Amino acid sequence: METADGVVIMRGHDAGEWYTAPDALASWADFWQRAIRRLALPNVDLVPFRQLSEAFRDDADISLSLLDACQASQDTLRAIYRRCNVYQIREVAKDEQTAILLGIQQ
Repeated sequence: METADGVVIMRGHDAGEWYTAPDALASWADFWQRAIRRLALPNVDLVPFRQLSEAFRDDADISLSLLDACQASQDTLRAIYRRCNVYQIREVAKDEQTAILLGIQQ
């Protein structure tokens, strides 16, 4: 992660585009919330991602416990993703991209 004009930014997974970290983290949480609901996946605590997003947005201190909570949730999501049908996940991702474009929040 880096900063540009005082905003925390990060490269996308394809390493080609830059995104503001607060928006990317919030969208990540929204995507998983949508996937959990639609695909009846196990519930995962997404609050740490939202808290981290807000901390970046507010330029607030970030605690190690928050980072640990994000990592724990990410590890759980990774395990869930490996068991998911990739086509269903892609459909949820497309819907999330549409929601982002239309400005629809969860």
